[in-house]
Amino acid sequence: MKKILFPTEFSDQAPELFKYATEVAYFFKAKIVMIHALNLPDEALMSKKDTQKLADATSTKLYQFVKENLAPSFQHIPVEYIVKTGSPAQAILETASSEDIDLIVVGMTGKTNAINTLLGRTSFQVLEMSDCPVLLVPSTARFAGIDHIAFTTDFEFRDFGAIQYLKSWAKRLDAPIHCLHIIEEDENELSALKNMHILKTVYKRHHRILFDMRAGNFQDGIEKFAKSKRADLIAMISHKRNLLSRMTKKSDVKDIARKIQIPILVIKDNAYQIDSTFSELIGIANSIA
Repeated sequence: MKKILFPTEFSDQAPELFKYATEVAYFFKAKIVMIHALNLPDEALMSKKDTQKLADATSTKLYQFVKENLAPSFQHIPVEYIVKTGSPAQAILETASSEDIDLIVVGMTGKTNAINTLLGRTSFQVLEMSDCPVLLVPSTARFAGIDHIAFTTDFEFRDFGAIQYLKSWAKRLDAPIHCLHIIEEDENELSALKNMHILKTVYKRHHRILFDMRAGNFQDGIEKFAKSKRADLIAMISHKRNLLSRMTKKSDVKDIARKIQIPILVIKDNAYQIDSTFSELIGIANSIA
């Protein structure tokens, strides 16, 4: 990981969000790219000179924000400042692409039953359209380090890629990975147990990659599991049968918003590459199956 994008609107939540970005940047020796989008009501009414003046003032505000919120021990972290005009989501996504961003850190409110407000319209669009991983931080989250990582697995082959990706987080942060599969009503328990055995066998030499299986409601299960493992981060792949797909179901959003207080790392498919190690793991899994 080389670059972390931190979009901000200078909200009350921003300093707490920034702590997560700086922690990851510190351990990965990455650069933080600060960005603010000037979503002007009507750019035609403003001269280029006035627009540039506003952009310069915003750059100064970004610099001041970093000066006030970057911990003394993190002062060596390189920081870049970007101000763009237009839609915040578009500005974030364009910057993520042009700057080869490896992670985007955004906030979510976690206190409503409306999806656009739950994540914020901008955060939701970024989550849906981003090609790189996104770290979602609830407004209730208070940074206290990242010492344990929980990962929800659905026993798909790309879960191997996600675990390989998380291994770099675990190594840098010195944090174990607690993998969980929740058996729901429509699932075959014997099949789930077999798949769990495959994962355990594949990673038997990795003593800090742990596996667990529980039955019950997904929403309740992931939160209880994360708390029992003292997880500071819940990681999941952006695909079916996970928390994100449930967020789009209006009936579930209110419960999720009320319960989730732990940051969520959303791993996209292209966050990892299929290398020789990955292929070897797939080969082991196939031989066991």
